[in-house]
Amino acid sequence: MRTARWKWFAAGFAVAALALAGLGVLVFLRAGATQERLDGHREKAAALFLEADTLKETDPGRYDEVTGEAGRYTGFAEADQQEYESQFTGALLLGSGAAACLAGCFVLYLSNVGRRSRSPEPAGGVGVGGVGDRFGRH
Repeated sequence: MRTARWKWFAAGFAVAALALAGLGVLVFLRAGATQERLDGHREKAAALFLEADTLKETDPGRYDEVTGEAGRYTGFAEADQQEYESQFTGALLLGSGAAACLAGCFVLYLSNVGRRSRSPEPAGGVGVGGVGDRFGRH
């Protein structure tokens, strides 16, 4: 029973590693989408600030409106930056957990691969088929 138990633990570690790796990939893909959104907000804010610079002396009313909108996009970019960092950190932690589970699976497997299951000798001292024990005794 003992040898079967470590195999189940090793299989459990392998399944946990696969699950954590899959979750890590999903979180990493989500972080990529957040990065694209972050880049879009940064580009929009930069374009609005350039437009505001051209309007600074010609149309002060429109300048205030454009700088306010650029500030709003800058705020969106800051929030997206924080979200991206947390998602990327989560993906790294999930990947590290998957690697640790996989390492645990291999350590458990390799530490028990050389062991044989020893079946108890039947009563009377005679081995299987009347051959005797491992020294040839009956």
